[in-house]
Formats: sequence, C-alpha cells, structure tokens
Amino acid sequence: MRPRATRTSLVTAFAAALALVLGVATPAAAQGPPRPGGGGPGRGPGKAGPGGGGKPGGPPVVDQIKKLVEQAIERLVAQAQRQAESAAGAVRPGGSGPPSGGGSSDGSDDGDGASTSETELVKIVHAPIPSDPKKLLGHVSDLVPSGLDVDAAIEEHRDEILKTVNAGVSRIAFIALEDLTFRSKRIPKGAYLLALRFKNDQLSNAVLTGDSLKSPISIELAGGRLKTPAAVLSVRTVVDEREKKRGIRSVRLVAEFGKTGGEAKQTFRGSGSSSGSNENGRSGPPGPGPGPRPPGPR
Repeated sequence: MRPRATRTSLVTAFAAALALVLGVATPAAAQGPPRPGGGGPGRGPGKAGPGGGGKPGGPPVVDQIKKLVEQAIERLVAQAQRQAESAAGAVRPGGSGPPSGGGSSDGSDDGDGASTSETELVKIVHAPIPSDPKKLLGHVSDLVPSGLDVDAAIEEHRDEILKTVNAGVSRIAFIALEDLTFRSKRIPKGAYLLALRFKNDQLSNAVLTGDSLKSPISIELAGGRLKTPAAVLSVRTVVDEREKKRGIRSVRLVAEFGKTGGEAKQTFRGSGSSSGSNENGRSGPPGPGPGPRPPGPR
C-alpha cells in the first residue's frame, strides 16, 4: 500500500504566520489534531453513487465528500491568511497601531479572499466560508473525482456533511487592537485564534486561544435559528450601546453561519471611558458647574 502524503496542518500554519508577524507564539492547540492529507486531481476513486464506495476497497462516498469539504475550507483559509497576517502585523508589539484600510468594517468580503470586521477594540479576519456544502465544494471542483455524484451524496448524507462544515469554522483571526478584558480575564494586545462551537447544529459558544492567555476563554453565545440564513460565515464585533451610555468602551461578539446565529452574553472591554461620556460615566456634555454661593457669612 502506498503511504499517504503528509502535509503541515493549515491550522498550525495559520497560527504560526500570526505568531511570526507578532513576534509571539499563537497556539492552535484548541482546534484539535489535523486530519491526514493526501489526494489530489486524478487520485480519487472511480464512479460511485451516493451510497456506494467507489472502487473496491476505496473510501465510502460520504467520506470522500467530507474530505473534499475539509480541502475546500483549507483552500479558503489559505486565501484569507495573507490578509490576517497584514492585520496582525499592524498591531505587533512596538507597531504603528491598527491598520488604516484594506478591508470592510461590516464583515463583508474585501475582494482579497478574506472577510474583515473592525471596531475600535477588535479586528476579526476570517475566510468567507459558504454554509451550503454544494457551494463550498465549488472551490475544489478540480479535486472532485470523475463520476462522483456530489449532489446526490450531499442530499443523502446532508446532516453528517454539515457537521464537517461546522467543524471547519475554527480558524478565525481575532486581533485585539489594545489590551482588553473579558469578564475577569485579561487579553493583551495581539493576535489570537477564535473557533466557533456547535451543539445540535446550533451555535453554542466560541473559544479564544493564544499563548498570552492563561487558559482558553469560552464565550457563550445566545441565539438560535436565523429568519434569514447566512449564506457565508459572518463573525464580527459590535459596540455595546447600553454600556457605551455608561461610559464603558466595549464590544460584543456576533456570529452567524447557515441557519444559526448567536451573540455573546458578555462583552470585551477596553480601558478608559468612551468618548462623549462625562465624569459620571454618562453620555452627553458635562453637567452644569456649581451655582453662585448664597448670601451670608463666608
């Protein structure tokens, strides 16, 4: 039997690239072990129906589709990596501050293979991963074995394939533009990896990892099914308006993928007070000064 070809996990490569531009280590241990690689154009099994196994001794069709899903996600992440490296390099220790351009602030694709979202405190960069397995596999059409009925296989094994798609949204660059706190945990300025977690096909939480953290930070997400499904992965932070009125500089994580979405129950907070807040921590101009002293002995 010919041994499988080995390759560096893109999870590790993505984290290593961020670490390189920052001058610090950024682990991806929380993402789990990489799956073995291999395969390529012309190496797949022969023609197979949705429930078959291809050539005698070949992998079942569902496993072929799941492998193609993983390869498609890896390809999209590789395309997004350059944008993530650029954004992370702008906030490396001793750097010149947050990037001044090169991406949308609303989580849309910026045309360079990456979706970006930026607020005063956090920048997020991730691959624009489609939630529909058919559209996702369109990114690896050159790797699909001849004769493999992709549509029929996805239709028959949709739930199992969607689990593989959901497991792939774990390579999101979370860049703290300044020192932050989340609940009682400190998050130093720098780049981290953010992974989304699902429970019964619904977003349940996100996990933030990095060497600057004492331990991974779990971010609980509250939400459910979306009225309008998100065709492409969207992860962003939004300013918390209620805390802003109290003079607190904070943002809240929001994630949407397919039919599910969620918003963090707690916020990431920056230091100092928000602009436009007065000495009492309230929004608006300062209150009036003391009036004239009443008559009488001084």
